[in-house]
Amino acid sequence: ILQRPARGSILDLVRTDVDEDMLALALTPVPEAGDLDVLFGAPDLRCADERLLTPTLWRRVVAGLRRTHDYVIVDTPVAEAVGHELFDDFVLRDSSVLLVVLDPNRETIHNNVEWLDIIGDPVSAGGRNFPPDRVAIVLNRADPQLAWNVHSVGDHFRRYHFLGAIPHSMAVQQAADDARLVQRFDATVDQAVRHMLAALLHEPLLEADGPERADGSALDRLLERLFRRRGARAECSPV
Repeated sequence: ILQRPARGSILDLVRTDVDEDMLALALTPVPEAGDLDVLFGAPDLRCADERLLTPTLWRRVVAGLRRTHDYVIVDTPVAEAVGHELFDDFVLRDSSVLLVVLDPNRETIHNNVEWLDIIGDPVSAGGRNFPPDRVAIVLNRADPQLAWNVHSVGDHFRRYHFLGAIPHSMAVQQAADDARLVQRFDATVDQAVRHMLAALLHEPLLEADGPERADGSALDRLLERLFRRRGARAECSPV
């Protein structure tokens, strides 16, 4: 999404001990996002050799990142959600929270209801026995005029931790189209994101309102303070 050259990728760590020095060389900093570092996956499908990019490798990578970063977010394609070794043996086993981000349309909602039912089923029934209390749900691009709004989606996913909705915003959509991060949210998005992060991370600090300053929004300042703290956990988010 950011359309920037990768300084390294997971492939640089295949035949190493994945120590902190090797990890630091493979990470690509994102300066405009404060303390955010990105470890890119394989650049294309030809390089994504499952014999090399194993759950054991990713587990070593996350263990290393836990020592140097407050939060580790593993962004997984939903296509890998069922019957894929990396998802079954790494994501579902190691994540503290599985964050599912939904768009407000019937196909997305129904597919994710079915998918969450599958991974929550007992292993004896072909499921993954993933506990519902470790699943968090976010409705993205929410519009109260649509049939799939915060109330109907919250009702469909009441078994899980429904964090709420991020309202549709042209500023966010334009930033994605322009391959850049949004650093100045509009007021409604800012409030929604802070509320959900506070609930997800158990960080009341994020709920605090503060006056806007020229050098950043309240969310910018709160995240900067939050991400400088230590106490790592892994968050996995199929999108």
